[in-house]
Amino acid sequence: MIRGYHFTAPTNFTICGLQVPTDASNGLQTIRVVRFTAAAPPAFPGNTNAFIQLFTITNAANGIVPCNIPVTAGQIIGVYGVRGSCVNSYGPPNFVTSILGFNTTLQRSGMQSCPTPGGAPMTNIWSEVFYNIGRITMYINCCAPPTGVATNSGPVCVGNPLLLTASPTPAIPLNGVYTYAWTGPNGFTSNLQNPSIPNPTIAASGTYTCTINSPCGSVQVTTQVIVNPSPTATITNNTGGNIIDCNTPVINVTAGGGTTYAWDNGLGTNNTASISNAGLYTVTVTNAQGCTDTASIAISVAPTPTVSFNGATICEGQSTTLNAAVSPAGGTIAWNSGQTATTITVNPIQTTTYTATYTWNGCSAVDSATVIVNLQPSVSVNSDTICNGDTTTLVATPDLLGGTYQWSNGQTLQSINVNPGLPGTTYSVVYTLTGCTAQASGTVTVNPVPVITIAPVIICFGETAALTAVPNLPGGAFLWSPAGQTTNSINVTPSVTTNYSATYSLLGCISPVASGQVTVKPLPLMNFTADTTYGCIPLNVTFTPTVSNPLTTYQWSSTNGYSGAGSQVQVLYTVGGCYDMSVVGTLNGCVDSSTMIDYICVENYPTAEFDASTLLFTETSQTVNFENSSLGATTYLWDFGDGEFSTEFSPAHLFMGTGSGFEITLIASTSMGCIDSTSLSIAPQQGGIYYIPNSFTPDGDMYNQVFKPVFTAGYDIYQYNMLIFNRWGEVVFETNNLDFGWDGSYGLGGADALPGSYTYTINIKVPENDDRVIITGHVNLIR
Repeated sequence: MIRGYHFTAPTNFTICGLQVPTDASNGLQTIRVVRFTAAAPPAFPGNTNAFIQLFTITNAANGIVPCNIPVTAGQIIGVYGVRGSCVNSYGPPNFVTSILGFNTTLQRSGMQSCPTPGGAPMTNIWSEVFYNIGRITMYINCCAPPTGVATNSGPVCVGNPLLLTASPTPAIPLNGVYTYAWTGPNGFTSNLQNPSIPNPTIAASGTYTCTINSPCGSVQVTTQVIVNPSPTATITNNTGGNIIDCNTPVINVTAGGGTTYAWDNGLGTNNTASISNAGLYTVTVTNAQGCTDTASIAISVAPTPTVSFNGATICEGQSTTLNAAVSPAGGTIAWNSGQTATTITVNPIQTTTYTATYTWNGCSAVDSATVIVNLQPSVSVNSDTICNGDTTTLVATPDLLGGTYQWSNGQTLQSINVNPGLPGTTYSVVYTLTGCTAQASGTVTVNPVPVITIAPVIICFGETAALTAVPNLPGGAFLWSPAGQTTNSINVTPSVTTNYSATYSLLGCISPVASGQVTVKPLPLMNFTADTTYGCIPLNVTFTPTVSNPLTTYQWSSTNGYSGAGSQVQVLYTVGGCYDMSVVGTLNGCVDSSTMIDYICVENYPTAEFDASTLLFTETSQTVNFENSSLGATTYLWDFGDGEFSTEFSPAHLFMGTGSGFEITLIASTSMGCIDSTSLSIAPQQGGIYYIPNSFTPDGDMYNQVFKPVFTAGYDIYQYNMLIFNRWGEVVFETNNLDFGWDGSYGLGGADALPGSYTYTINIKVPENDDRVIITGHVNLIR
């Protein structure tokens, strides 16, 4: 572990040196100085890391370690140090020292580990107030003159740079900067720390002195410089000339001026050398002091004469030119044929070798080449006639075999297959045998292949189509399949979509097969059904095709005057009778129809009407006769309101217990089940009397135009309300005025309500007992 002390600075000062005493070890020094930022370190086992490390050095040599650490009064400073493998030097506990005249107590502190490996910083510092402090000597506000040495880069040779170096200790002064003043032989001066002399002479040899000045004092250091003389290198040409030629193949030289020699270009280390190639040759001369100099000699080589030419290959009867390339120019040439020009023309009758000799500057060069003479071949090619698109074979026939073929279309075989197209082509071939060529041509005549077109036809099922083959060239013959007709047009009646094909021949060339399709469009399927075929008016019937096709358009009509379009239609029948229904369908331009005779039968609603022999019970048991005045009905059902019923046309009925009155209802029915009903109330003597009709006909004929009840007595007509509902429970009419009835309209626009049965609810007050009476029933709207 590392030990030391901490204290509170009594004044401003600078720590300028630190040293761990050697009483425990002579090992290297490890020193740390910190400033605590919060408070002094707590007593062990407590610790703190609230500090800033101001100075650190690891493995410093023996002696005072210089530093420059400013301290301000009041700061808490920690100084710690060990030697070697963390060996501490100890002094007394709570040691009191003096800092610039101020008594200051140094208290022991440190850390458990040792920060020597890798220069680790301080951590987890604690204090031990009553233990001996870790001793480390701290120097303050110190300043000492530097020490130093001077060196140079010599010995050097004349002309080589000389470097002077001044090295003070410490390398950097504690305060301020160093300044330097050099003096030396030959009037040398400089203010640089490390000056240089670029080109020293012998006169630069001698003693050089440098004065190193610092704020703490000066030191003077010297260094001895030696500048050696350089040799003078020479080269003597023993041969005399610098050009190597036929007469002088080698030049001998001798170097002088030194004790050792080194040639470039591989000439070795002797002072003499023999040169047989062109180039710049340099020798480096070294004297006894190791200084060098160089000398060079340039050698060139005269050109050697050359001659070259190529032979040739010719055919019988041809000539060729032989062109000799010579260098350098200005010499003479002699051919074995006796000619003396560099370019000659020869036409040997057989293979011959030619030789040329070229002479320049007393030297000669020779070259030979052969002119080969080959036989001349011949060749022939056949011709042919074909249809356009067909292929024929052309054959080249030479008189001498073994050569190569080059056709005008790029092929290289003896036989080629060609299909030139209209109007035909002439093909040529070049036949080459040992470099000699022959040429021939063959012509291929091409007749056109006719073309026919057949336009497609679209028909509906059952129709006849006309197909016509149209050729591009006239004069040929037609053949249809599958029928075998030979005219250009045929008539066909297929039942399904069918392809018909034909060919056309002209000048022995047959056209490609052409096809024409007859598309047979199906007729639409026109069977249809109805969701009902009979009923009472108004009867709304929905008609739907048995098989519905979204591509088919439908046009409907009925003998009731209806006409409409769509894949599904609704027809309203408002007048009794039986009616026909027809539909016409169009699918892709094809039309079919269907009609159903007397398909829909409807009946009018009957009118239920009756009268009673009395409208007021005057006895507790009383027989009432009813007079049936209904129209259009075949059967009748009477409901007397007392649990008794009758199917007579005009019955009589005995009512028992008439004190509350009874409502009698007549239901009139037709053979198709169309019904109408009407009700009549017979009240007891006390109370009120009213009548409510069961049908009305707002058809503009001035009769029975408005539906409203009739209250003759016993009711408060000013406490009256009537609502009319359709079959979906929607209110179509409402009134609070007994004199204002329903005219068969609905909505703000007064549109006509559909014929049919409607429900009414009547609410009226009986003043006699202050009761509310609610009367409900049905009324038939007939137009």
